[in-house]
Amino acid sequence: MSRIVSRVRTSAIMVAKRMLWRAMRVPVLFKVARLVAEEGAQFAHFAAVAKVGKDLDATLGGTVQRGPFAGMKYVGGVVVGSTLYPKLVGSYERELQPCIDEAIGRGYRTIVDIGAAEGYYAIGLARAIPGARVFAFEANPAGASALHAMAQANGVSDRVTVLGIATLANLEALPIEPPTLVVCDCEGCEHQVLDPRRVSWLTGADVIVEVHQAHGRNPRAELRERFQATHDATMIEVRQRDSSLYPELDHLEPGHREAILFERTDLNGWIWFRAKRSAD
Repeated sequence: MSRIVSRVRTSAIMVAKRMLWRAMRVPVLFKVARLVAEEGAQFAHFAAVAKVGKDLDATLGGTVQRGPFAGMKYVGGVVVGSTLYPKLVGSYERELQPCIDEAIGRGYRTIVDIGAAEGYYAIGLARAIPGARVFAFEANPAGASALHAMAQANGVSDRVTVLGIATLANLEALPIEPPTLVVCDCEGCEHQVLDPRRVSWLTGADVIVEVHQAHGRNPRAELRERFQATHDATMIEVRQRDSSLYPELDHLEPGHREAILFERTDLNGWIWFRAKRSAD
């Protein structure tokens, strides 16, 4: 009897998998499934934080442990629009770390961070490139307040200017001193503000942009078309995290290690635009 039940169960699972696979070919159903999976991962993350957060706070000490911004201090555990522990561990947007390492080596004079949140990139790059002036745009008052606190705690407040909403007009008006780097993660507004026809200095700036889906658009293709005359483009894909790379998590249960590293990232990934004139 148990053998028959097992066969029926196996057959039912196979049928369910085939139906799910076919359903994933329908764009709307694919989006629904992705949303459900992402919400589940986020729930697992916060459940893990509730269980091991205090332990991790003691282990990490409010300081970024690894990656290009190792040693950066976080003030009061404040993050805006993301999760704290991937940033402290050093796994946050790990796909971009080779780009960030390259950017640090280029020694930019001006850095413009659009959608700076609490300052992971704005403050991290200010620390890593001592000669750079940073303009950090953040519309959320909580983010702007955290930016000021982070700049103060990391000793870079004299070189970080915190601004509000990034518009074409106030971007064009910035006192840019080349070479310039732009880091942009503004939840879709990149399609409005990253326009080299309206912001003249973008033609010579290097740009790292997280690409977000926009209704009725091919977001990657649109951005690449805008910059194709002046920039070389490298597509950067989203990859799964490997918790074994972070020994600070070794003492946690496997399920908690994976859940702690959760971060919400658009599946369109990023584009690293290198200005052609900067390479000459």
